[in-house]
Order: sequence, then structure tokens, then C-alpha cells
Amino acid sequence: MTDNERGISKPILTKISVKGFTKEEIDEGIDFFIEEFRQRPWNENVKTNWDDTNSLFIVEVESSGYEPENQGEGVFDEVWDVVQASFNFAGEEISFKVIESKFIE
Repeated sequence: MTDNERGISKPILTKISVKGFTKEEIDEGIDFFIEEFRQRPWNENVKTNWDDTNSLFIVEVESSGYEPENQGEGVFDEVWDVVQASFNFAGEEISFKVIESKFIE
């Protein structure tokens, strides 16, 4: 019997990239972004960084679940919501991508 069948969730790390912002736009809204995630305690240990080489905002979120792919989709939705609420956007398009979603060993 699998952990999923037993109803035992495991820690999952999901990493998401966000493209379309400038570093300055991220810097302006990052405090609100972090505070908003504090209001969502099911998402833990939220870490962010700016990838200068590719001009990407990278978000890592730990959560618990049974299946990394499904959990990653849920975290994707949360990140999308919080990004939309946190940052002023001057560009033409914002895109999001799940880089990885995996069990934490």
C-alpha cells in the first residue's frame, strides 16, 4: 500500500519561474509578496531570488501532499494569485512555469 493510499502526505518542494517583470518591479513588491504568503500557512519556507542571467523571478515553496505533480499545480495557482496581487506590471506579458515539483528527501 502506498503512502497516498494510506492518506499520508509528504513534504514537497515546488520551484516556479516567473518571467515578465523587471528586478525593480520585484524589489518594489517583494515585502507584500512575502507577507501574503505568511497568510497562507499551508505554503511553508517560501524562498525567492532573482535570476539576473535570464531575468526570472524564482519562487520555491514547501508544502505537503501525496503527488508532486498535483501539489505543484496547486502551488502554481497560489504563486500566480500572490504575484498578481503583489507586483505592479509594466510589461506586455507575464508567464509562469513549474520548474520542478518533487518530494523532499
